[in-house]
Amino acid sequence: MFLENENKTVYLGNCKDLNTRILYMKAILEKESGKSGEIYINADLDTGYVYFKESV
Repeated sequence: MFLENENKTVYLGNCKDLNTRILYMKAILEKESGKSGEIYINADLDTGYVYFKESV
């Protein structure tokens, strides 16, 4: 998903536990406001990592 106003691309992965994935996205959007980049929430939330990669 591309968020044009934020200039960020979000990789949500599958729809398993979508509510939690949206909460992670919201928290990262608040923390990384004003920065363009990619948000990765496409891993298994039990074993993987959620992170933001800023564009250079």
